[in-house]
Amino acid sequence: GRIVLLSMWGDEVRRIKVTRPALETPPASGSSSCPVTPSLLYNALTTSSDGKYAAYAHISDIVLLDLTTGGADEAMACSLLQCASTVMSVKICQTSEGPVVVVGAIESVLVFACSDGAKLMQYTLPNPAAPHSSTYDRRFYARGCCMISRGADDAPALLLGSSTGVLHVFDVHGARFVYSHALEGHHTAAISDMSSSHEPEYAPHTLTETASFAVADEDGCVTVWQWVSASLLPITHLKAPGECFTSVRIRGEWVFAGSLLGKICVFSLSSSALKCEISTHARAVNGIVVHPYMDWLLSVSEDGYVNVWNLENVASHEIEAMTSHVLKDALLCGARFVGPQGKDIAVVQYDVEALMLLLGDALPCA
Repeated sequence: GRIVLLSMWGDEVRRIKVTRPALETPPASGSSSCPVTPSLLYNALTTSSDGKYAAYAHISDIVLLDLTTGGADEAMACSLLQCASTVMSVKICQTSEGPVVVVGAIESVLVFACSDGAKLMQYTLPNPAAPHSSTYDRRFYARGCCMISRGADDAPALLLGSSTGVLHVFDVHGARFVYSHALEGHHTAAISDMSSSHEPEYAPHTLTETASFAVADEDGCVTVWQWVSASLLPITHLKAPGECFTSVRIRGEWVFAGSLLGKICVFSLSSSALKCEISTHARAVNGIVVHPYMDWLLSVSEDGYVNVWNLENVASHEIEAMTSHVLKDALLCGARFVGPQGKDIAVVQYDVEALMLLLGDALPCA
Protein backbone atom coordinates (compact mmCIF):
# COMPACT_ATOMS: atom_id res chain seq x y z
CA GLY A 1 0.00 0.00 0.00
CA ARG A 2 0.94 3.66 -0.26
CA ILE A 3 2.75 5.37 2.61
CA VAL A 4 1.31 8.86 3.14
CA LEU A 5 2.19 10.24 6.55
CA LEU A 6 -0.20 12.90 7.82
CA SER A 7 0.94 14.32 11.17
CA MET A 8 -2.48 14.42 12.81
CA TRP A 9 -1.24 13.20 16.19
CA GLY A 10 1.92 13.53 18.23
CA ASP A 11 2.74 17.23 17.81
CA GLU A 12 1.47 17.70 21.35
CA VAL A 13 1.73 14.90 23.92
CA ARG A 14 0.37 15.19 27.45
CA ARG A 15 1.47 12.95 30.30
CA ILE A 16 -1.23 12.55 32.96
CA LYS A 17 0.05 10.84 36.09
CA VAL A 18 -2.31 8.28 37.61
CA THR A 19 -2.33 8.42 41.40
CA ARG A 20 -3.62 5.91 43.91
CA PRO A 21 -6.66 7.00 45.95
CA ALA A 22 -5.96 8.30 49.45
CA LEU A 23 -5.99 5.55 52.07
CA GLU A 24 -8.15 5.91 55.17
CA THR A 25 -5.60 3.80 57.07
CA PRO A 26 -1.95 4.83 56.65
CA PRO A 27 0.33 2.17 55.10
CA ALA A 28 2.53 0.01 57.28
CA SER A 29 5.64 1.58 58.71
CA GLY A 30 8.45 1.88 56.21
CA SER A 31 6.21 1.27 53.18
CA SER A 32 4.89 3.67 50.61
CA SER A 33 1.74 3.68 48.56
CA CYS A 34 1.62 0.87 46.03
CA PRO A 35 1.95 1.72 42.33
CA VAL A 36 -0.96 1.65 39.90
CA THR A 37 0.95 0.72 36.75
CA PRO A 38 -0.59 -1.23 33.84
CA SER A 39 0.09 -4.94 33.54
CA LEU A 40 1.67 -6.15 30.30
CA LEU A 41 -1.49 -7.54 28.71
CA TYR A 42 -2.99 -7.53 25.25
CA ASN A 43 -5.51 -4.67 24.75
CA ALA A 44 -4.75 -3.37 28.23
CA LEU A 45 -6.65 -0.08 27.97
CA THR A 46 -10.44 0.10 27.68
CA THR A 47 -12.86 3.04 27.66
CA SER A 48 -16.61 3.45 27.94
CA SER A 49 -18.62 4.36 24.86
CA ASP A 50 -19.47 7.80 26.27
CA GLY A 51 -15.79 8.55 26.89
CA LYS A 52 -16.25 9.07 30.62
CA TYR A 53 -14.43 6.03 32.02
CA ALA A 54 -11.15 4.30 31.28
CA ALA A 55 -9.70 1.21 32.93
CA TYR A 56 -6.68 -1.08 32.90
CA ALA A 57 -5.36 -3.95 34.99
CA HIS A 58 -2.68 -3.77 37.66
CA ILE A 59 -1.86 -7.36 38.70
CA SER A 60 -5.03 -8.34 40.61
CA ASP A 61 -6.62 -4.86 40.69
CA ILE A 62 -8.55 -2.83 38.15
CA VAL A 63 -7.52 0.82 37.90
CA LEU A 64 -10.67 2.78 37.02
CA LEU A 65 -10.38 6.40 35.84
CA ASP A 66 -13.07 9.04 35.46
CA LEU A 67 -11.76 11.02 32.50
CA THR A 68 -14.15 13.91 33.18
CA THR A 69 -12.56 14.71 36.56
CA GLY A 70 -9.06 16.05 36.80
CA GLY A 71 -6.28 16.02 34.30
CA ALA A 72 -5.92 19.80 34.30
CA ASP A 73 -3.06 19.57 36.79
CA GLU A 74 -1.47 16.71 34.83
CA ALA A 75 -2.57 14.22 37.51
CA MET A 76 -5.66 12.06 37.91
CA ALA A 77 -6.79 10.00 40.89
CA CYS A 78 -8.13 6.52 40.24
CA SER A 79 -10.47 4.06 41.92
CA LEU A 80 -9.32 0.51 42.59
CA LEU A 81 -11.51 -2.54 42.01
CA GLN A 82 -10.04 -5.55 43.78
CA CYS A 83 -10.19 -9.00 42.19
CA ALA A 84 -9.50 -12.36 43.78
CA SER A 85 -6.75 -13.39 41.35
CA THR A 86 -4.49 -12.12 38.58
CA VAL A 87 -6.36 -10.19 35.90
CA MET A 88 -5.92 -11.40 32.31
CA SER A 89 -8.25 -9.00 30.48
CA VAL A 90 -10.50 -6.03 31.18
CA LYS A 91 -13.17 -4.36 29.05
CA ILE A 92 -15.83 -1.76 29.74
CA CYS A 93 -19.16 -2.90 28.29
CA GLN A 94 -22.48 -1.10 28.05
CA THR A 95 -25.67 -2.39 29.69
CA SER A 96 -29.13 -0.88 30.05
CA GLU A 97 -28.14 0.10 33.60
CA GLY A 98 -24.94 1.85 32.52
CA PRO A 99 -21.32 0.90 31.79
CA VAL A 100 -19.75 -2.05 33.60
CA VAL A 101 -16.20 -3.39 33.85
CA VAL A 102 -15.94 -7.04 32.77
CA VAL A 103 -12.82 -8.73 34.13
CA GLY A 104 -11.34 -11.99 32.93
CA ALA A 105 -9.15 -13.45 35.67
CA ILE A 106 -7.59 -16.75 36.62
CA GLU A 107 -10.43 -19.26 36.98
CA SER A 108 -13.15 -16.61 37.16
CA VAL A 109 -14.97 -13.67 35.61
CA LEU A 110 -16.03 -10.57 37.53
CA VAL A 111 -18.29 -7.63 36.69
CA PHE A 112 -18.19 -4.22 38.41
CA ALA A 113 -20.36 -1.13 38.01
CA CYS A 114 -18.39 1.85 36.73
CA SER A 115 -20.52 4.36 38.64
CA ASP A 116 -19.74 3.17 42.17
CA GLY A 117 -17.39 0.18 41.80
CA ALA A 118 -19.96 -2.26 43.17
CA LYS A 119 -19.28 -5.91 42.35
CA LEU A 120 -22.23 -7.17 40.31
CA MET A 121 -21.02 -10.70 39.64
CA GLN A 122 -18.22 -13.13 40.38
CA TYR A 123 -18.50 -16.45 38.58
CA THR A 124 -16.05 -19.35 38.78
CA LEU A 125 -15.75 -20.95 35.36
CA PRO A 126 -15.84 -24.75 35.03
CA ASN A 127 -12.28 -26.05 35.34
CA PRO A 128 -11.20 -28.47 32.60
CA ALA A 129 -10.57 -31.84 34.21
CA ALA A 130 -6.91 -32.36 33.38
CA PRO A 131 -5.34 -35.32 35.24
CA HIS A 132 -2.27 -33.33 36.21
CA SER A 133 -3.98 -30.06 37.10
CA SER A 134 -3.88 -28.75 40.63
CA THR A 135 -6.73 -27.17 42.54
CA TYR A 136 -5.40 -23.76 41.55
CA ASP A 137 -4.13 -24.18 37.99
CA ARG A 138 -2.68 -20.87 36.80
CA ARG A 139 -2.92 -21.98 33.18
CA PHE A 140 -6.72 -21.79 33.24
CA TYR A 141 -8.15 -18.30 32.93
CA ALA A 142 -10.84 -16.16 31.33
CA ARG A 143 -9.78 -13.65 28.67
CA GLY A 144 -11.61 -11.63 26.06
CA CYS A 145 -15.26 -10.57 26.14
CA CYS A 146 -17.91 -8.95 24.01
CA MET A 147 -21.44 -7.71 24.69
CA ILE A 148 -23.67 -9.01 21.92
CA SER A 149 -27.17 -7.93 20.93
CA ARG A 150 -29.83 -10.51 20.07
CA GLY A 151 -32.23 -7.96 18.61
CA ALA A 152 -34.34 -5.02 19.68
CA ASP A 153 -36.77 -7.12 21.71
CA ASP A 154 -34.35 -9.58 23.30
CA ALA A 155 -31.95 -9.25 26.21
CA PRO A 156 -28.28 -8.95 25.25
CA ALA A 157 -25.69 -11.56 26.09
CA LEU A 158 -22.09 -11.46 27.28
CA LEU A 159 -19.66 -13.68 25.38
CA LEU A 160 -16.52 -14.59 27.31
CA GLY A 161 -13.38 -16.42 26.17
CA SER A 162 -11.08 -18.75 28.07
CA SER A 163 -7.59 -20.24 27.92
CA THR A 164 -9.03 -23.58 26.80
CA GLY A 165 -10.74 -22.07 23.74
CA VAL A 166 -14.22 -22.61 25.18
CA LEU A 167 -16.62 -19.67 24.86
CA HIS A 168 -19.04 -18.96 27.71
CA VAL A 169 -22.36 -17.17 27.26
CA PHE A 170 -24.09 -15.13 29.97
CA ASP A 171 -27.61 -13.73 29.72
CA VAL A 172 -27.72 -10.05 30.69
CA HIS A 173 -30.80 -8.62 32.40
CA GLY A 174 -30.04 -5.02 33.34
CA ALA A 175 -27.22 -5.33 35.87
CA ARG A 176 -27.76 -9.09 36.37
CA PHE A 177 -25.54 -11.64 34.64
CA VAL A 178 -26.75 -15.26 34.51
CA TYR A 179 -24.63 -18.09 33.12
CA SER A 180 -26.34 -19.67 30.11
CA HIS A 181 -24.16 -22.20 28.26
CA ALA A 182 -20.76 -22.97 26.75
CA LEU A 183 -19.72 -23.11 23.08
CA GLU A 184 -17.07 -25.78 22.55
CA GLY A 185 -15.13 -27.22 19.62
CA HIS A 186 -14.54 -24.02 17.65
CA HIS A 187 -11.17 -23.01 19.13
CA THR A 188 -8.38 -25.27 20.39
CA ALA A 189 -6.05 -22.49 21.58
CA ALA A 190 -6.45 -19.76 24.18
CA ILE A 191 -8.81 -16.94 23.25
CA SER A 192 -6.94 -13.64 23.01
CA ASP A 193 -9.59 -11.06 22.09
CA MET A 194 -13.15 -10.43 20.91
CA SER A 195 -14.88 -7.63 19.05
CA SER A 196 -18.28 -6.67 17.67
CA SER A 197 -19.12 -4.93 14.41
CA HIS A 198 -21.65 -2.97 16.49
CA GLU A 199 -19.54 -1.71 19.39
CA PRO A 200 -21.58 0.96 21.21
CA GLU A 201 -19.13 3.78 20.35
CA TYR A 202 -19.34 3.15 16.58
CA ALA A 203 -21.23 5.76 14.56
CA PRO A 204 -24.43 4.56 12.83
CA HIS A 205 -22.98 5.02 9.33
CA THR A 206 -20.26 2.43 10.10
CA LEU A 207 -22.71 -0.33 11.08
CA THR A 208 -23.90 -3.22 8.94
CA GLU A 209 -27.49 -4.43 8.93
CA THR A 210 -26.60 -7.58 10.90
CA ALA A 211 -24.21 -7.56 13.84
CA SER A 212 -21.20 -9.89 13.68
CA PHE A 213 -18.80 -10.89 16.42
CA ALA A 214 -15.16 -11.85 15.90
CA VAL A 215 -13.23 -14.14 18.26
CA ALA A 216 -9.44 -14.52 17.87
CA ASP A 217 -7.12 -17.09 19.43
CA GLU A 218 -3.39 -17.66 19.87
CA ASP A 219 -3.27 -20.23 17.05
CA GLY A 220 -3.96 -17.69 14.31
CA CYS A 221 -7.66 -18.49 14.03
CA VAL A 222 -10.63 -16.10 13.99
CA THR A 223 -14.24 -17.24 14.10
CA VAL A 224 -17.01 -14.82 13.16
CA TRP A 225 -20.43 -15.31 14.76
CA GLN A 226 -23.99 -14.10 14.21
CA TRP A 227 -27.37 -14.68 15.79
CA VAL A 228 -29.23 -17.07 13.49
CA SER A 229 -32.74 -18.27 14.45
CA ALA A 230 -32.24 -17.39 18.11
CA SER A 231 -28.89 -19.21 18.25
CA LEU A 232 -25.34 -17.89 18.19
CA LEU A 233 -23.64 -19.67 15.28
CA PRO A 234 -20.25 -19.36 13.55
CA ILE A 235 -20.66 -18.08 10.00
CA THR A 236 -17.01 -18.31 8.93
CA HIS A 237 -13.56 -19.40 10.09
CA LEU A 238 -10.51 -17.31 9.20
CA LYS A 239 -7.00 -18.70 9.46
CA ALA A 240 -3.45 -17.32 9.19
CA PRO A 241 -1.03 -20.26 9.62
CA GLY A 242 1.97 -19.53 11.79
CA GLU A 243 0.44 -16.48 13.45
CA CYS A 244 -0.50 -15.90 17.08
CA PHE A 245 -3.27 -13.33 17.28
CA THR A 246 -3.30 -10.85 20.15
CA SER A 247 -6.23 -8.63 19.15
CA VAL A 248 -9.10 -8.45 16.67
CA ARG A 249 -11.50 -5.84 15.28
CA ILE A 250 -14.31 -6.10 12.73
CA ARG A 251 -15.68 -3.29 10.55
CA GLY A 252 -18.18 -4.08 7.82
CA GLU A 253 -16.68 -6.52 5.32
CA TRP A 254 -13.25 -6.58 6.96
CA VAL A 255 -11.67 -8.33 9.93
CA PHE A 256 -8.35 -7.07 11.31
CA ALA A 257 -6.20 -9.23 13.58
CA GLY A 258 -2.97 -8.09 15.27
CA SER A 259 -0.27 -10.70 15.73
CA LEU A 260 2.64 -11.56 17.99
CA LEU A 261 4.95 -11.11 14.97
CA GLY A 262 4.10 -7.43 14.63
CA LYS A 263 1.68 -7.77 11.72
CA ILE A 264 -1.98 -6.93 11.14
CA CYS A 265 -3.76 -9.56 9.04
CA VAL A 266 -6.65 -8.26 6.93
CA PHE A 267 -9.41 -10.77 6.14
CA SER A 268 -12.40 -10.49 3.83
CA LEU A 269 -15.54 -11.62 5.62
CA SER A 270 -17.41 -12.58 2.45
CA SER A 271 -14.63 -14.73 0.96
CA SER A 272 -12.96 -15.84 4.25
CA ALA A 273 -9.64 -15.05 2.56
CA LEU A 274 -6.54 -13.40 3.99
CA LYS A 275 -6.38 -10.41 1.63
CA CYS A 276 -3.21 -8.71 2.85
CA GLU A 277 -0.85 -8.19 5.76
CA ILE A 278 0.36 -4.91 7.23
CA SER A 279 3.91 -5.17 8.57
CA THR A 280 3.28 -2.50 11.14
CA HIS A 281 5.60 -3.19 14.08
CA ALA A 282 8.97 -4.73 14.94
CA ARG A 283 7.55 -6.46 18.02
CA ALA A 284 4.22 -7.86 19.15
CA VAL A 285 1.06 -5.90 18.37
CA ASN A 286 -0.46 -5.41 21.81
CA GLY A 287 -3.61 -3.67 20.70
CA ILE A 288 -5.60 -2.49 17.68
CA VAL A 289 -8.59 -0.14 17.66
CA VAL A 290 -10.98 0.95 14.91
CA HIS A 291 -11.97 4.61 14.98
CA PRO A 292 -15.64 5.13 15.97
CA TYR A 293 -16.37 7.48 13.03
CA MET A 294 -13.63 7.08 10.42
CA ASP A 295 -12.13 4.11 8.59
CA TRP A 296 -8.91 4.35 10.58
CA LEU A 297 -7.07 1.62 12.43
CA LEU A 298 -4.84 2.32 15.43
CA SER A 299 -2.12 -0.10 16.52
CA VAL A 300 0.40 -0.08 19.39
CA SER A 301 3.25 -2.41 20.18
CA GLU A 302 6.05 -3.28 22.54
CA ASP A 303 8.35 -1.47 20.09
CA GLY A 304 7.01 1.86 21.39
CA TYR A 305 5.28 2.95 18.18
CA VAL A 306 1.76 4.31 17.82
CA ASN A 307 0.61 3.81 14.22
CA VAL A 308 -2.62 4.86 12.51
CA TRP A 309 -3.71 3.42 9.16
CA ASN A 310 -6.27 4.72 6.65
CA LEU A 311 -8.55 1.89 5.51
CA GLU A 312 -10.73 3.78 3.01
CA ASN A 313 -9.19 1.91 0.07
CA VAL A 314 -8.55 -1.41 1.79
CA ALA A 315 -10.57 -3.24 -0.88
CA SER A 316 -7.90 -2.35 -3.46
CA HIS A 317 -5.10 -3.12 -1.00
CA GLU A 318 -4.15 0.55 -0.73
CA ILE A 319 -3.60 1.07 3.00
CA GLU A 320 -2.12 4.45 3.95
CA ALA A 321 0.07 4.98 6.99
CA MET A 322 -1.32 8.21 8.42
CA THR A 323 0.77 8.60 11.56
CA SER A 324 3.72 6.86 13.18
CA HIS A 325 4.74 8.24 16.57
CA VAL A 326 7.28 6.68 18.91
CA LEU A 327 7.31 6.89 22.70
CA LYS A 328 10.92 6.22 23.61
CA ASP A 329 11.70 3.21 25.82
CA ALA A 330 8.00 2.38 26.17
CA LEU A 331 6.38 -1.06 26.15
CA LEU A 332 2.97 0.00 24.89
CA CYS A 333 0.17 -2.34 25.92
CA GLY A 334 -3.05 -0.50 25.08
CA ALA A 335 -4.55 2.48 23.27
CA ARG A 336 -7.92 4.05 22.49
CA PHE A 337 -9.35 6.92 20.48
CA VAL A 338 -10.69 9.43 23.03
CA GLY A 339 -11.91 13.02 23.21
CA PRO A 340 -14.55 14.74 21.07
CA GLN A 341 -15.28 12.50 18.05
CA GLY A 342 -12.25 10.41 18.98
CA LYS A 343 -9.77 13.05 17.82
CA ASP A 344 -7.13 12.19 20.47
CA ILE A 345 -5.26 8.97 21.25
CA ALA A 346 -4.80 7.66 24.81
CA VAL A 347 -1.95 5.20 25.37
CA VAL A 348 -0.76 3.21 28.37
CA GLN A 349 2.63 1.58 28.79
CA TYR A 350 3.79 -1.26 30.98
CA ASP A 351 5.00 -0.30 34.47
CA VAL A 352 4.42 3.45 34.02
CA GLU A 353 1.86 5.27 36.20
CA ALA A 354 0.61 7.58 33.47
CA LEU A 355 -1.89 8.00 30.70
CA MET A 356 -0.24 9.42 27.59
CA LEU A 357 -2.47 11.61 25.40
CA LEU A 358 -1.51 12.31 21.78
CA LEU A 359 -3.63 15.34 20.97
CA GLY A 360 -5.04 15.44 17.46
CA ASP A 361 -6.72 17.81 15.05
CA ALA A 362 -10.47 18.24 14.74
CA LEU A 363 -11.95 15.51 12.56
CA PRO A 364 -13.87 16.03 9.31
CA CYS A 365 -17.01 14.31 10.61
CA ALA A 366 -20.30 15.37 12.12
